[in-house]
Amino acid sequence: MRRRCIAWCVGMSMLFGGLSIRLYGLCTGTELAQAAQDQRVYTIRAGSARGTIYDCRGRPLTNGRWRNGTVVTATPAAVTAVQSVLGDDAAAVLAQLKTGKPVQVADLSLKDVSGAVTFQLPVRYTDGGIAAHVIGYTDGNGSGVCGIEQAYDALLNTYSGSVTVRYRADAWGRTLTGEPLETDDSIDRCAGGVVLTLDRDIQQMAEEIAEASLPVGAIVIMDVKNGKIRAMVSAPSFDPNHVEDALTQENAPLLNRALCSYNVGSVFKLVSACCAAEQGDTDLTIRCTGTIPYANRLFRCINGNAHGTVNLSRGIAISCNCYFIQLMDQIGIQPVYEMAQKMGFGQNIWLTSNMVSGGTLPALADLSASAAQANFSFGQGDLLATPLQVASMIQAIANNGQKITPSLVECTVNAEGVRNAEQEASPERVMSARTAELVRGYMIDAVRSGTATRAEPESGGAGAKTATAETGWYQNGKAVIQAWCAGFYPSEEPEYVITVFAENGRSGSAMCAPVFKQLADGLAALQSAE
Repeated sequence: MRRRCIAWCVGMSMLFGGLSIRLYGLCTGTELAQAAQDQRVYTIRAGSARGTIYDCRGRPLTNGRWRNGTVVTATPAAVTAVQSVLGDDAAAVLAQLKTGKPVQVADLSLKDVSGAVTFQLPVRYTDGGIAAHVIGYTDGNGSGVCGIEQAYDALLNTYSGSVTVRYRADAWGRTLTGEPLETDDSIDRCAGGVVLTLDRDIQQMAEEIAEASLPVGAIVIMDVKNGKIRAMVSAPSFDPNHVEDALTQENAPLLNRALCSYNVGSVFKLVSACCAAEQGDTDLTIRCTGTIPYANRLFRCINGNAHGTVNLSRGIAISCNCYFIQLMDQIGIQPVYEMAQKMGFGQNIWLTSNMVSGGTLPALADLSASAAQANFSFGQGDLLATPLQVASMIQAIANNGQKITPSLVECTVNAEGVRNAEQEASPERVMSARTAELVRGYMIDAVRSGTATRAEPESGGAGAKTATAETGWYQNGKAVIQAWCAGFYPSEEPEYVITVFAENGRSGSAMCAPVFKQLADGLAALQSAE
């Protein structure tokens, strides 16, 4: 019992001793002062930015413009400067300064003024927004919602930076001095990000042409030699600063039509032509009367036009349906089907984790020796493809038979500008160089004297194929038509693939070919300006 009493007394002595030491520390004010100081820091997070999205030449597509911002306190110099610079707009700022707390003012620069801290912040999207469907947009928390913003969300957040200003303040948050305790500016970190294959000049040119001449549709411009996408436009577009406005507008502006699948129509005749040339079976000549019976049905050329004597070159140039029904019957459905597969029809093209281009290639068993086969021969029926897939097909023809999977991302880059390149796709030979040369010649003839004459540029020449694809749908009692013009520019040693698609367009020849011409002329002008 005695031992327990002694142990209890010792324990209580130690406890009271610890409490005495703690009380002494508080009384001397050391720890209390430190705790009070920590609670008297007033923090303003003045702004933030995340990583930048660049074009292929390292020019910013986001964070491309900078604006000033200033945090001010109620010093005489700062109050005078605010009144001088803002004039009649200074009243609201001055009223806030009377509370004794620091005030952040956007678009204001007060350098070398006591009581003012001026900094710069990047503007994420310029007015209107270039390449809006490719870049995407962020939500209210700064997270990517779609496009590159979403696909590279984690990386872009890795390169986030901010401007934070801290002041010594009393318990009510009123500053005790006019100058900040600390300013933390890490905004330069947002220089890190993603480099795209897009060329800003080509993209902007294509967007301007689309806005003027392509109400609803898509444009894809690719580099022939490497499959890199230099422009990808969907019309109508939207302003990423005001996404909510697009939700109530007609024609679904948020939809990226370059990656949506549509009826292909006569552009698909290029596949049959490639197959025939690859097999050395290009000598078929027919007499077109404007109609042809096949599988207990009567098929027509457009408007029932009788084209007379038609060979393969002329069949492409004038887009003769009757010719291609008979050509497929001669060379066989399976070789054409296999060529379509090689050229990417029915297969997905993955640009990023969330941007995928896919279409529909009907099953071979559903096509053979039937009306479906006849429709398939000139791109009708259940065959669907995206503007990007059609551009990929043209790229193989323009690149001497070597197909390269389209790409949109060049590399990533850190805040110091060091690039980490993406692995480039290897070329795949899908036809001989001789076949590609022959079909390019057919396409050049179509521009010179066929359905694509309106696509002929001012200089350099071009090869193209138009299409006016029936959908089987009707809108207000009128048939919905999908119109195309796809080809390459210039005609000799092609550099660019150009694909123009018009949703519910009048015809490929009337609506898309003129847009093709404008794009080719625009590319020529940009090259001349360099």
